Amino acid sequence: MSSSSGSITSLDTIIGQDAAVGLLRKILAGGRIPHAYLFHGPAGVGKWDAVLAFSRTLLCTDDGAAEQGAPCGRCRSCHQVAAASHPDFYRIGLYPKKEFPKSPRPKEEIPPMALDFDPGEHELLTQVRIQQIRWLNTQASHPPAEGSRRVFVIDPADRLNPQAQNAILKTLEEPASRSIIVLVTTRPHALLPTIRSRCISIGLRPVDPLELAALLEEKGYTRQEAEIRSALSGGRPVAAETLDLPVMKSRRAGFLADLRALAASPAALAELPDMTRRILGDGELDLLEGLDMLQGLLRDVARCGAGMPRESLLHTDISADLVELARQISPDRAGELVALIDRLRLDLRFNVNKSLLAETVLAELARPR
Repeated sequence: MSSSSGSITSLDTIIGQDAAVGLLRKILAGGRIPHAYLFHGPAGVGKWDAVLAFSRTLLCTDDGAAEQGAPCGRCRSCHQVAAASHPDFYRIGLYPKKEFPKSPRPKEEIPPMALDFDPGEHELLTQVRIQQIRWLNTQASHPPAEGSRRVFVIDPADRLNPQAQNAILKTLEEPASRSIIVLVTTRPHALLPTIRSRCISIGLRPVDPLELAALLEEKGYTRQEAEIRSALSGGRPVAAETLDLPVMKSRRAGFLADLRALAASPAALAELPDMTRRILGDGELDLLEGLDMLQGLLRDVARCGAGMPRESLLHTDISADLVELARQISPDRAGELVALIDRLRLDLRFNVNKSLLAETVLAELARPR
């Protein structure tokens, strides 16, 4: 989880997601609550916070909670969600390897870990298994232990293996009247189209960098740190507050050095393995963050090359470096590279070779014009 159960009280506390929050409010106020949702967006944008606020409102027993779009914060249900102990609120995710049966029995059902389970302390399976979804399907057919609904969250839903996806599809096609299913993912296209079509889509997007920086200032960060965190996070509110600032600044400095070297001479491709590792990081989320950072730097280079003012830049704290780089990379060239990264990011929906993907970006930058 990206935040504790007690830190988000209502949809009002979700930063910079007016469209998503507006849709959720409309759903809550409508009276008849649909049974399935797909929350999607980049890592660190605040999906879990939005899911938690929505779920807490759904489970609140105060009569006015749904209409107001906010839990009362006083009832037994609100206290249970805050304490991660609500009997009708479940999160199905990647299971710790040591806890999962090595040879599950036929038709075995595996219950989820506790809501306050910290996945960072365990080696996890790489997929959500069918045994976990069998448990969900059985439980979804039961009445709530308390209140009027049960909420089942699958996060990360893109890690559902093929058998698990087919199993959850059956429940989505024949929903139980008092169960809500919420899928959470950074990669909605990794899910079957038939799953996506049966869910209400709740998209969360990066926040405008200036808006996010202002919000971070309100939380007590200095203006300079707020601007840097906003830039390095790519406008993702949760990431902006949790990122390791020295590590991210070091990664950005490495990208800048790589861009300079490749733009100066194709001979820099001799360092391609090291450059590729810098983009890849430690996994797919690091790769996506790396591609986002490269795009942000290249967009700033294009702005500098077009003579736009410093205030228009995302990375204002390194404006002098960007102006210098703009002498090597023209605005048109920077724009072409941004578009290339967009196309390659779409390829991540499939099982592409991630090293080859990163090398493609770097080789294109070094290609003589």
